[in-house]
Amino acid sequence: MKKLKPAIAIIIFIMFSNITVLSQTGIKGGVNLSNYYGNGANDGGNEHDTFLGVNLGYFKDWYLGKVTSDKKYFFSLGFETNISVKGSVIRNIITYSETNPNEIWDISDRKKFIYYLESPLLIKFHYSAFQDFQAQVYLGGMLSLAIVDVTKTIKHSNPAYSFNNTHFFFSSTLGESPSFTDFSVISGFGVSYKKFILDIRYAKGLIKIYPETSLYSISFPTGYFLSK
Repeated sequence: MKKLKPAIAIIIFIMFSNITVLSQTGIKGGVNLSNYYGNGANDGGNEHDTFLGVNLGYFKDWYLGKVTSDKKYFFSLGFETNISVKGSVIRNIITYSETNPNEIWDISDRKKFIYYLESPLLIKFHYSAFQDFQAQVYLGGMLSLAIVDVTKTIKHSNPAYSFNNTHFFFSSTLGESPSFTDFSVISGFGVSYKKFILDIRYAKGLIKIYPETSLYSISFPTGYFLSK
């Protein structure tokens, strides 16, 4: 928690400081399609499927340079604060019997996911094709802080397994606790009409959140301008 407090304070200061430049603010939310990648993600014979999570946040764009009503294009610096859920569905996790190490007691599927506090910083290029319609592309980076990590079993081959706590050894190589921080590179494209926004973005994690394992995601947020 001591690590989390300074990061939260910086995020709040940037988001709500009265910087005397033109800006636009809004809220957005949507879904994430995420998964793990790396050597650790596929070790032990496990398979990984895409995990469906959600995202919700607040954004603020500061215009770079002079922006007029008749200007077709301009740049902005965008900052966001999001709560986002990302992870993976891990298939075929093998549990061995304690009395006979060669006996497979259960094969299960699990959802392993993390609630993140995310802070993307983006350089955006905006283009207005016609009145009230705007397209944008952007690049940037994102700092993510792990708030809660969750492991949820969704399928057992042995119906008795969920009632027997002695069979606990899992062949999955993913560590039980993820890294507290992750940093990702982001690219994306979006369109807006009047006060409504639709985005698609790709984020690739550069930090190993588990041994030899990183995270990537494709997100589909929609939003609404509170001021523009």
